Order: sequence, then C-alpha cells, then structure tokens
Amino acid sequence: MPLPILLGPLLGSTIATFLGWVFRKVIVTFLVATAIYFMIDMLTPLVLRLASSYLNTNPLTLLNGVPQSVWWFASAFKIDFGLKVMFTALATRFLIRRIPFVG
Repeated sequence: MPLPILLGPLLGSTIATFLGWVFRKVIVTFLVATAIYFMIDMLTPLVLRLASSYLNTNPLTLLNGVPQSVWWFASAFKIDFGLKVMFTALATRFLIRRIPFVG
C-alpha cells in the first residue's frame, strides 16, 4: 500500500482526537473558570453592601481606627494580599462545590 493512503486515516484520527481533547479540557475549563470569575466579580459588591448594612457603617471607616504600628506589621508581611488570596480561594472552592458535575 502506498504511504499517502495509510497516512490519511491516521492523520484524520489524530486530528479528531486532538480536537476532542481541546474541546473537553480547554474550552470547558475556560468556560467554567470564566463563569466563576464573573460570579465572584458580581457577588463582591453585593457582599460588601450587605456587610456595611449589617455593621451599620462603612467598612472603610472601620479601618481608619487601626493604629500605625498594626498597618506597618500588615504591610511588612503582605497580609492584605494574603487575605485577598485566601477569601478568593474560599469563594472559588464554595462555587466549584455547587457545580453538580464538578464538585
């Protein structure tokens, strides 16, 4: 048998397998991650608004009473970044557990 006749089905099968993998892994993962990102993006202002109504004050005014030495300690150890990462990870884990076919 000539080589081009054997190469056609093999190449077609390889392309079909690759496209199946791309659709299953890359596109579905991208869509789920995008949906989670937009849900977190929309829920953050809502949570802040609910927290400020519950505390009966603006959360930013509560931070004005923190002493300067505490601010130095927090900035030296990057606590602001750590808290953002931690709460984002917790919210993402919560939302992923709510997806029926993933969690």
